[in-house]
Amino acid sequence: MKMNLRTFTWLGLAVFAFGLTACERTGADPGIACSKLNDTAAPHPEAAQYEALLQKYIRLGLPGIAVRVEDGRGIYTGAAGLADIRGGINFTPCTVSKLGSVTKPFLATSVFRLAEQGLLDLEAPVAAYFTADQRKRVANLELVSLRDLLMHRTGIPDLIAQSTYYLDVLNRPDGKRSAEDLLKFVYDLPADFVPRSRAVYSNTNTLLLSMVVDAIRPGGHDHGWWMRKLVFEPVGMGNTWYRGYESVPGRVAKGYFDLYQNGALTDVTGLVTGDGHGFTGAFSNVYDLHRFLRALFVDSTLLNAASLQQMQAWQTVDAEHQLGAGLIHDYFDKPIPGVGHFGGDFGYAAGAHIFPGATHPQRGPRSISFCVNYGTNGGSALRDVYLQFRNELYALVMRP
Repeated sequence: MKMNLRTFTWLGLAVFAFGLTACERTGADPGIACSKLNDTAAPHPEAAQYEALLQKYIRLGLPGIAVRVEDGRGIYTGAAGLADIRGGINFTPCTVSKLGSVTKPFLATSVFRLAEQGLLDLEAPVAAYFTADQRKRVANLELVSLRDLLMHRTGIPDLIAQSTYYLDVLNRPDGKRSAEDLLKFVYDLPADFVPRSRAVYSNTNTLLLSMVVDAIRPGGHDHGWWMRKLVFEPVGMGNTWYRGYESVPGRVAKGYFDLYQNGALTDVTGLVTGDGHGFTGAFSNVYDLHRFLRALFVDSTLLNAASLQQMQAWQTVDAEHQLGAGLIHDYFDKPIPGVGHFGGDFGYAAGAHIFPGATHPQRGPRSISFCVNYGTNGGSALRDVYLQFRNELYALVMRP
């Protein structure tokens, strides 16, 4: 049975369309193995405070959390809660979870690497890689370049902001959607603004970016292949996969959402929101997120200085954010902003940030990587709990 716009409410969804069930907590050992980082330093002197923070937010309702932070006192890696409530599987630092929009920095980094190799021209107009119908029906598509897509300065509406998109996901939870299918959610919508006059975050930009790379096929390969070859493999991200282009092996965290707004968490793992189309689909853990941050910002093994500078050509959006090319100046309302990306999806949230303004003489910049198996793309009481968790984690990391 299909939902229609009259029966659709994002916070009061009937789950008959996809047979999801609410769960209660249990507990068991997961036995998950992964590619860990070799931490030779002494245990973090304030590990107990980090552990207390994780336990606090599990008690407040978040199902499972893993974090890896590097601050002025050392490195802490820990986890709490459950990766699978019904199965009683603990969330551990090794647990692989969906990253949502943290997929975007991986794609952007691979695109900049291709540009460094002369295989892509970031200033090239993208219209030639789309059909006449697509150019006619997607506002501003004939006016923008690859760089405009990367920097969210196209004025093309955001596909996931459309109620028709959510209805389709809910009515076809395991549906396979092509890039062309997803693009149709913004057909015939007016442009949000004139290209390059401002920057506004839109998942459609990253979808279009992936479509252009796949149309060009630099070196004979699509964007998923290049993301693995230019980011995951060089960095040693052995716990990272891009669903939609490759299978996600092993046990991953189940994703949850308070679907009925009654405090009962519903397993929404089966909802497929657009994996493999640039704007979401990466699965990873906090070890690999830490590896990526270090490789990109500290060890400088992924991009040259000019490319990294271009990724951080910030454009102010509001009091809390500045947009770059595949990166965001998050925590912008805090004393020391972070460079990286937050991610949210049905049932999942993640974050990976480094803080150049808080650099230790020996250890380098402080950093935060985390995974939470609760969805934040929608309003709920637990969304506020999740945001409080982010703020308290930041405050703990930034203590002198």
